[in-house]
Amino acid sequence: MPVVRPGVIRETIIIEGEINNIFDFMSDFSNSPLWDPGVVSANPEDSFDKLMITVGTGYDLVVDFNGSKMDMTYHITKYNQPYEVILEGEGNTVKARDIIKFKKIGNNQIEIDYQAELTLKSWRRPFIFFINRSLNKIGESAKRGIENYFKYGNKDGDSNKIKSNTRIKSLV
Repeated sequence: MPVVRPGVIRETIIIEGEINNIFDFMSDFSNSPLWDPGVVSANPEDSFDKLMITVGTGYDLVVDFNGSKMDMTYHITKYNQPYEVILEGEGNTVKARDIIKFKKIGNNQIEIDYQAELTLKSWRRPFIFFINRSLNKIGESAKRGIENYFKYGNKDGDSNKIKSNTRIKSLV
């Protein structure tokens, strides 16, 4: 995902599948380790009900940024199924806002417009300019992870790692 301005990365991804299934999968951030190499773990908060994901649903993530692990908590702040979900996250040193939009564009094709906005907290705030290269790498890895997950069933793009076509078929 290219950096469009300091702290903001954005990418458009086209994948095959059914819009409702893709939206449901992507808006459930407990799935993010399946497609985002920068997410070490993601667990729903205690009140989680997979059938009732909506505004307020929260996730506890551990993310890896340049070899440093960091805890973050994300909450859904906008949920317009199957077209848009916005999640806002916060850790000790960073705030994040992920805006994910979905649009059916053709025969079984869905366009995902993914924008991640990152803000460093406190005295770190001006240093956002110096991490653009790292943000580009994170964005590109996430983009490939999404494409690979929906094509191969894993973020690595390794067709030998496909565990079961059942999961993939349920998404497309």
